[in-house]
Amino acid sequence: MKVPPIVESGMSFDSFDTDRFLYWEKSALRKSFGAGFKAVEFIFIDEDKPNCFKLLEAKTSVPNPKSAKGSEPFEDYIKEIYCKFADTTELFASSMLGFKADREQELPTSFSASGMTQPEIRYILVVKSAKPEWLRPVSESLRREMRNKLRIWNASIIAISAEHAVKDGYISQTRGDE
Repeated sequence: MKVPPIVESGMSFDSFDTDRFLYWEKSALRKSFGAGFKAVEFIFIDEDKPNCFKLLEAKTSVPNPKSAKGSEPFEDYIKEIYCKFADTTELFASSMLGFKADREQELPTSFSASGMTQPEIRYILVVKSAKPEWLRPVSESLRREMRNKLRIWNASIIAISAEHAVKDGYISQTRGDE
């Protein structure tokens, strides 16, 4: 069964199987940790890679990294995304390790760590409105900011456009500026 369409940052995310998907940002499990933590929108497992957790953050736009090189808006944007990925990874990992008793109520069965060999994490930033040439510098800046987390968690990170997200099957359409 598929997850009902969820609109985030003007994009309709609706191609996920319910047994491989967690709406992390809205989950009671995430909220059980209390205030002060940043969160990505979703955590899901791809059908083709059952050992790979994908953490997806959706954004409407991104500051121009070329004109913003060294500027506060771009650096703040990268730090905000870093905090969302880092906090989500740590809270989710602690849930998977059993530090939260209520995890069984909300985590899909496919998220069970038992039987999973060599788990991977893939961080995905989907940007609705960004020039294609802006996405590579965003990915590179995020890699630099997250270098230690990427090594610790055997992770990778990429910033993609809404068009790319459609091709990858994450979204079906984009909507007006919502």
